[in-house]
Amino acid sequence: MSCYLPRIALQPEIHRTWTCYLKRALFFVLTSIATACVPSNAERNKFLASAYQDSLAEVQLCKLALDQSSDGEVKTLARRMLDDHTAAAQELETLAGKLSIPLPRDISDKQKSVLAAIKRLSGPEFNTRFVDYNIDEHEVDVKDFNKQLAAASDADVKAFISRMLPMLNAHLDLARAVQQKSKTQ
Repeated sequence: MSCYLPRIALQPEIHRTWTCYLKRALFFVLTSIATACVPSNAERNKFLASAYQDSLAEVQLCKLALDQSSDGEVKTLARRMLDDHTAAAQELETLAGKLSIPLPRDISDKQKSVLAAIKRLSGPEFNTRFVDYNIDEHEVDVKDFNKQLAAASDADVKAFISRMLPMLNAHLDLARAVQQKSKTQ
């Protein structure tokens, strides 16, 4: 069984009009696809501002852990993260200045409430919450940084993310090791 389609002869003027419409539609579709694949400056700025706030929150939380914890492993983790996140925040300030990105001056309200809740704890309960919080946060950070690395088009942003990912993974591994060690004691 064959299918018969009538042959329609288009006048040259109509043919040119349809060709023009099709070219415009194809251009629109391809432009939309390309734009959807490349993050906007707003997305980049939001990511960098969030990373900056996260580093500021880590600095405050690690200072708290150094003051409140008596566990040597927790203090070692806090000291390492304090040094690394202080350096990361400084690097982000430099990068944001270069890209003319405004950074928040303080941590978010959510981070403030988490910090306040952890501050009220003491002893093993403090240590457990500090370590668990850092595991959760660093898991999210590693995913976000990997996602941004894949999507980033700015060479400076990619370089920053590439430097930060090993640090974030190291913090995650250290926090998991402290958590595992405390479970076996």
